[in-house]
Amino acid sequence: MSGTTVVRTFPVPRERLWRAWTGPEFALWFGTESVPVADLKQDVRTGGRWSATMHLPDGSVKHWVGEFLELDPPARLVLTLTDEPEHPARALVTVHFTESHGTTTMTMFQTGAGLSTEEYAQVNAGYQAFFDTLEKLVTG
Repeated sequence: MSGTTVVRTFPVPRERLWRAWTGPEFALWFGTESVPVADLKQDVRTGGRWSATMHLPDGSVKHWVGEFLELDPPARLVLTLTDEPEHPARALVTVHFTESHGTTTMTMFQTGAGLSTEEYAQVNAGYQAFFDTLEKLVTG
């Protein structure tokens, strides 16, 4: 099964990262500073849905949708996502937050949605940029 894994360590407690994933700040980092996210809606509960609109620099728009599958605050989050709401395939995103001595290692794994190895390399690069923005936000 193909997928991508990103591991990043942040100099903040895991509760801070949890809030950035499950609260309104998600719109500030999911998409980076140059790709704003609008219309974020989150029903943060098991089975709850989320959606957001991303405005790309070329003028195109991506409509993201997904569902929260598992919530174990502030340790683990599992959700689905797609930028093709009419298509039934969803990526599965699992995020673990492990805290040690005031820093948190965030391990994010995404799989599914039928992406190729090359497409997952692009997804990984996108997440790296997203998480650069996330780091600025939570350490701000």
